[in-house]
Amino acid sequence: MTGFANRVRELHEGFNRRDFEQAASLVFGDSVPYINHGNGRTFTGAKEFMGWLNGTLTMSSDIRIVEARYVEVDDLVVAQFSSTGTQDGPFAFFPPSNKTFRVDVCEVYHLGADGNAVEAHQYSDGLGTLLQLGHIAPPDGF
Repeated sequence: MTGFANRVRELHEGFNRRDFEQAASLVFGDSVPYINHGNGRTFTGAKEFMGWLNGTLTMSSDIRIVEARYVEVDDLVVAQFSSTGTQDGPFAFFPPSNKTFRVDVCEVYHLGADGNAVEAHQYSDGLGTLLQLGHIAPPDGF
C-alpha cells in the first residue's frame, strides 16, 4: 500500500482508537466534501467530518472498522470494509435496540494533483442496517 491509501488506512485506525481529530486531519482539508450516499448527507471539511464520526459513537459506543482493504489506482483510492457494533444509543430518530450490526461500506476518494483528497464518497446499506436493528420489518416473503 502506498501514498494516500495508507493515509486512509491510518484514518480508519484512528477511528478505531477514537482519535477523530488526528484521523480527519490525515485526509480532509477545510473544503473537502465527504458525501454519504447512504443517508444523502454531505460533510465538508475535517470539522464537519469529525462531528459525523462523533455522532456514530452516540449510536454505537463500540463501533469498529474491520476487514478493511485498500486499492489505489491513478487518482482514486477505494476502501472496502465492514462496520460492526451494537446500537446502544439513538440512531436518527430510532431508539437504542441493543442489537448488533454489521454494515459493508465502500469509500471512494478522488485525489487532486497535489495528492490530497478533492472529494470522498461513502456507500453503505442504510436499509439493511435498519432491518438488522429491528427498526423496520422485512416485507412479506423476504
